[in-house]
Amino acid sequence: MALQYGPSDGYAPIDNRENRVPWDAQRSAGNTNDLRGKILRIRPTAKGYEIPPGNLFPKGTPKTRPEIYVMGCRNPFRISIDSKNSTLYWGEVGPDAAKDTEKGPAGHDEINQAKSAGNYGWPFLVANNKPYPIVDFTTGKPGKMTDPAAPENLGIRNTGLSTLPAAQPAFIWYPYEDNKEFPIMGKGGRNAMAGPVFYHNPKRKYNILSKDEDHTLLTYDWVRAKMWKAKLGEGERLEKLEVVDELTKHPMDMEMAADGSLWPLDYGSEWWFNRNGSVVRILPESANKQPQISIEAVPDKNLTFRVKSVSDPENDPVRITWWLTTGTSERMLGTGNSVKLPAGIGSEIRAVAADGKSPQSVARISLVKEQIDPELTLK
Repeated sequence: MALQYGPSDGYAPIDNRENRVPWDAQRSAGNTNDLRGKILRIRPTAKGYEIPPGNLFPKGTPKTRPEIYVMGCRNPFRISIDSKNSTLYWGEVGPDAAKDTEKGPAGHDEINQAKSAGNYGWPFLVANNKPYPIVDFTTGKPGKMTDPAAPENLGIRNTGLSTLPAAQPAFIWYPYEDNKEFPIMGKGGRNAMAGPVFYHNPKRKYNILSKDEDHTLLTYDWVRAKMWKAKLGEGERLEKLEVVDELTKHPMDMEMAADGSLWPLDYGSEWWFNRNGSVVRILPESANKQPQISIEAVPDKNLTFRVKSVSDPENDPVRITWWLTTGTSERMLGTGNSVKLPAGIGSEIRAVAADGKSPQSVARISLVKEQIDPELTLK
């Protein structure tokens, strides 16, 4: 996911012309007095919320908002908090510029790590603090280069501080092309996401990674359909970065359950109107594998369905339960290798296969005939 910003050509949208308000992130992400382009940190109360200590700007600081924990975000995606030390991770979807020019560096996506409050640069810097020049959009000429140690926001729509906190570099960054800093990230489209952090627990049912990979950040990319593991060392510094899984479609979110299994939300194969989006459960290779099942309508027997095939990788006995969905409700019809439906009701028949040791498998058949749009032929 990437946007072109008119004359900025996918570089920094810092256009001060009067009719270019949407193309001026100095008023939002780079503005200390605005909540857009930020990650906020608040504590809910019965009457609203309060500000915990440790945010970027103490309450009462002129021209700032005390809710801000992280500023300088372009498109923060899927924040995740380390459960043991509260370190914040997030993916940052970067600008669209394909290469370095006088207008600034090529666009990069980022995986960011914040152990404390900070400014992460946008729209004045990207990646590992690669600076943008302050372009005069009237003439198209680049001007003063941004100083990462003291970025300035002199935009005409800025209502906050003119001198910003020092910019923090990204934890991991990568452009469209091959990346010499992180070659394992590959090349192609970009949509970075981050978290959760894995900790090995011998008392937990599943450990998705090994004991040696205790304290490892998992990251993933919607476009590249991959998951990486970033081993964290002393001081939470990056020790090693490797591909952990090739995903089939587009991972959109990911959480780790209490039993240690990993649950990615798969957007599906299309940009919209998906019919193959899914919630996926990932288990370690050593885990008991779930059974496999398929079902079919029985020929010449109206409203009768049967198991077409069922198997279990460990040859454990499999129990099959049939369910009927009607609107937003469902009911169990019975167990066994076949089922006959009541007439005139139901939108979906579902067979659930369980071996009692692994996740259940589900096979579905829709009972609703798909509407086909009429075709128009011109002669």
